[in-house]
Amino acid sequence: MSVSKIKKSELLTPINLRGEKIRMVNFCPKCSNLLRKKMMKGIYYLVCRCGYEKELININRKQIIKDIQRKKEALNNNLIIVPNKEKILVHPKTSNICPKCGYKEAVYWQEQLFSADEPMVSFFRCLKCNGV
Repeated sequence: MSVSKIKKSELLTPINLRGEKIRMVNFCPKCSNLLRKKMMKGIYYLVCRCGYEKELININRKQIIKDIQRKKEALNNNLIIVPNKEKILVHPKTSNICPKCGYKEAVYWQEQLFSADEPMVSFFRCLKCNGV
């Protein structure tokens, strides 16, 4: 594939089945930050804060679809679905009696459900029956 200088208007933007433009997101292979599009000397580059640069090249629709399929397959191959019962507890435990089953241990967390001037809401989940 030859590298050619292209203008922004010439960049091929893939379109989904509904006719909407698809924005492809690229990440830096060095630091994993988001790559941003930047023009330097009339050429568009994907650049990162760490100094990584990648020149945008003119690729066709088939190449974009092939890349999307490759990324989807890689995601499906590496995706692990863990049932709720096997998840590692990340919330702290406390002694709180469950109103449903009477078990005496629970995990708790807090969320800001209302405006900032309202207090946070505490949630407790029973370790035995998973009742909240």
